[in-house]
This record gives sequence, C-alpha cells and structure tokens, in this order.
Amino acid sequence: MSLSLAQLLQRLPVTLALCAWMVGAFLVEVALGGATDLDTLVRLGAVHGGRISEHGEIWRLVTGIGLHGGWLHLVLNLLALVQLGALTEWIYGPRRMFSFFLVCGIAGNAVSVVGNGSWLIGQVGASGALFGLGGVILGLAWFGADPWSTQLRQRVARVLTFCLVFSLLMGTLPGLLGLPAFFDNWAHLGGLGMGLVLSLAYRDPLNAESRVDHRVFVGMLSLLVASLISVGIRGEAALDELALEQAMLLEHRAESSADGMMRAVFVQQAADAYTEASLSDSEERVTALIDDCSAETLRPLVVLWWQDGEQSPWLHQALEEWVDVAPDDPDALNALAWSLVTGPEVGRDPERAEALVDEALALVDHPDSSYAEPEMFRAAAFDTRAEALRLQGRMAEALQQQRDAVRLGRDQDIAELEDMEARLKELEAAQ
Repeated sequence: MSLSLAQLLQRLPVTLALCAWMVGAFLVEVALGGATDLDTLVRLGAVHGGRISEHGEIWRLVTGIGLHGGWLHLVLNLLALVQLGALTEWIYGPRRMFSFFLVCGIAGNAVSVVGNGSWLIGQVGASGALFGLGGVILGLAWFGADPWSTQLRQRVARVLTFCLVFSLLMGTLPGLLGLPAFFDNWAHLGGLGMGLVLSLAYRDPLNAESRVDHRVFVGMLSLLVASLISVGIRGEAALDELALEQAMLLEHRAESSADGMMRAVFVQQAADAYTEASLSDSEERVTALIDDCSAETLRPLVVLWWQDGEQSPWLHQALEEWVDVAPDDPDALNALAWSLVTGPEVGRDPERAEALVDEALALVDHPDSSYAEPEMFRAAAFDTRAEALRLQGRMAEALQQQRDAVRLGRDQDIAELEDMEARLKELEAAQ
C-alpha cells in the first residue's frame, strides 16, 4: 500500500527531515562551487582536523555529516538513511532516532579526527551516522529485549551485518594495496561503536521517553542549529590557509605511498599545489619532494607532467633527477635530451642533448643490453638527435637523421610517427 507524502511525514518526520538537510546542503555545495571542490566543502563546514584541534571549530563534527562529495555519495547515503533511519524511527521514535543519528555522526567524525590527525581535510558524509544506526539495530538484535531482539535477528541482522562488514572491508582494501582509501573507516568504526553503546543503553525500545531523552533531543537540535550558524560566521576563515594545508596533505600522501604511479600522482599534485600557494619556500619543498623519488616514481611522474600539454616548471628538474638516479636507463637519457631541445629556449642545450642521445644509443647497442624494443628506441633517439643537430645549424646531418627516424618509425609503427614526418617535411623545406 502506497503512502502519501503527508502520511510519510507523519510516520517518519525525522528521516525525511534528515534527507531534506542532506539534499539541501548538496544543492548549496553545487551552487557555491561544486560538491567536489575542496574550498567549497571546507567553507560549508567539512571536517578539518587542523581547524578542529587548533582553532576549536568543533561544530565541523556536526556540519560535516550533512555534506557529500558528489551525486553518487549523496544517493548511496540517502538510500541507506531511508532504510536504516526509517527502521530506527519506527522502533525508537523520532526524537530518539534524531539523537542517535547526530550522536553517532559526531562520534564517527571525532574518531576520524583522532585517527587521521591534522591530515584530515575536507571529510564529508553521513556514513558514520549511518553506521551508528546500523550499530543500534544490530545491538538491539543481539542484546535487546524481546520481541525486538528475536524479530530483528530473524529479519535483518544477517543482511545488515554483511553490509557493514563489506563496507569496512572496502575501506580497508585500498590501504592494503598501497592505494588511497575511498572510505574513512575511522568514521565508520566510531559511528558503529557509538551505535552499539546506545543499543545497550536502550535495550527496550518500548520504555517510554524520559525527560533525559527530551533534553538530549533538544540539545542535539540546538547543537545542529548552532553549528549551521557557525558555518555562516566562521566557515570562510579556513580558506586562508587551505592552499598550504592541501599541498602539505598531498606531500604527506606522496611520502606515504609506495614507489610507482600512485606516488607520482601525489608528487605532481603536491608540486602544483605548492606552486599555486606561492610560498617563499615552494621551490625548496618541491625540490626536496622530487629528490626523494626513485626511478620507479620518476618515470611515470615525467609522463604525467608531459601529458599536461605545456611543460611543467618542474619537468626538467624531474628529468635531471631521473638521469641522476638511473644513469644507465636509455629512456631517461633520451627524455632529458628531448627536453633540452624542445623545452623553454632559455634552457636549451643541443650539444648536451646530442651527447645524451649518443650515450643512450651506446647502452641500447651494447652486446649485453636487454632493452625490450631497441628499434623503436632508435627511432625516438634519432628523432631527438635530429632536433639537436638542427638547433646547432647542422642541417644536412639533421635531415639525414630525421629520415632515419621516420624510416624506423614506419617499420615499428611508432605512435609519434605523424609528428616525426612533420619535422621531416620542415627540414626538407629548409634545404
């Protein structure tokens, strides 16, 4: 039997009100800059470890519950709230359900701040509160009074346990694989633990609401209103230091990641963030970050910066570091050589580029070389040498070298063949 909106409001007023809060907050996010924009989320009250511990912005533990980092995040939490919230409200009543939701959400965010420390920036979502409601239901099924305990164990306990455990595993797995976490298990565990505690305190939902319940409800409602007012008064103050904090967070993630692509991504993001922050020591910070990279990280880092279209101001430094840590890597030598003939004019050095190409080709042509695709490398190296010769004014040599590069490129079906052929036409036209 379908229910009208008026009947739903009468039966589940708090669940629907919380849904409205989350949807309304999301629309504000979109209007002010986007649900994935860190500045917008922090301005609107996202959980921020440093602002809470150093500036006393405790209200962020509340306001972060209603914010979400995208449509999918919002929809998934709304679906969970409609189910867990409705069940909790039906069993315990609207006032207790509201208090449970807010207390569990605050507990989850508080545990997250303790677990993540000042590196927690921009945490949003109601998952801690939802895990708390799940804890309340599970605790009632395990430890509560009948008839609730028996009915819940038979109908929902097994499925709910599976969902909660699966979500916790999804939050743990990325860390085991050396990837950034998609879920905050600190918040999940904090909310779940508080929910279990509440279920022990309210083992019999049939007990009438007491004055304490009423006072807790009024206190939680007042806290929510006060927190939302605090967003309007103090939310924007956090933006003053956000660029630096974000850069430091990305640097921390880079240092915490295993060598390879993931670390390269964080190094690139941290370098760009430090550049945008325009600090007096930005250059020193980025230099130290690049100098700490291994060859396994520098290779994808160089590719990432090259893919940006315009050469990053840090690209050449990364190339120099790559050659320094892997002097016998032909790819590193040729990549640096290419940068020396195609980068900013002030830094070009065709003579050194030619020498680097000669060194790289000698490594590939060595009898003990195990380079996987030597002919494809020769095509790229000849292309680099041709550009170095052109910049030195040795046009006849450059033309012959470019012809050799195009010939090998055609044989190997190299991806850069079209660009090689264009450079060959330019050299032929210059003769």
